[in-house]
Amino acid sequence: MSKPISKKNWVSLIAPPMFQDRQIGETLVSEPALLIGKKIKVNFAVFSDDMKKQSTEISFVVDKVEGNKAFTSFLGLRLMPTMVRRIVKKGRSRIDEVMNAVTKDKKVVTIKILIVTQKIVRGSVTSKIHSEVIKLVSKMASQTDYVQFCEDIVKGSVMKETKEKIKKIYPIKSCEVISFSLNKDQSATAKKPKERKKIEEPAEEDIPEEEEQKKDSSQ
Repeated sequence: MSKPISKKNWVSLIAPPMFQDRQIGETLVSEPALLIGKKIKVNFAVFSDDMKKQSTEISFVVDKVEGNKAFTSFLGLRLMPTMVRRIVKKGRSRIDEVMNAVTKDKKVVTIKILIVTQKIVRGSVTSKIHSEVIKLVSKMASQTDYVQFCEDIVKGSVMKETKEKIKKIYPIKSCEVISFSLNKDQSATAKKPKERKKIEEPAEEDIPEEEEQKKDSSQ
């Protein structure tokens, strides 16, 4: 005998409170409980009604099902590569920072940050920017619990404050989070995780300061 076909029902996917519990989609399932652990990626503009957010992808995971509703928690975000290419222009330096930070409630998060300067900068300036970014973001994370820090990342307040501080070192064109996620493979200890940093070559070749000075004096 053939197995009876299970009746499928529509289940609404609900975003966490930081997104006002908005519906982010629907899915057709026979057993709603099987949705627990399911990961979902949604374009931010789709449920935020803000087309400026269309370059950001938000990730969720279903962690609770009640009736015909599946509730999710925030997993992370990612800035689309097309937007990154749009931000980085010739004649500016691109600085990539990849770091771990520990929140007040001891959650370890991995953050990839993109900084673009107004003009090409040299090593000493780059090093100062790296150090300041690590210090600022680590401090903000340590003073905030995980859920609130996620909300601050999504709203852009973390990068806004970071940009305000580092532009005192050198004029900054952009300061963006390329990706953000909870690092489940690493537990927080008394010792903070090491930060990893990477510097990419500028869009144009660096001009030594001595040559720049010669050019200025000859004009």
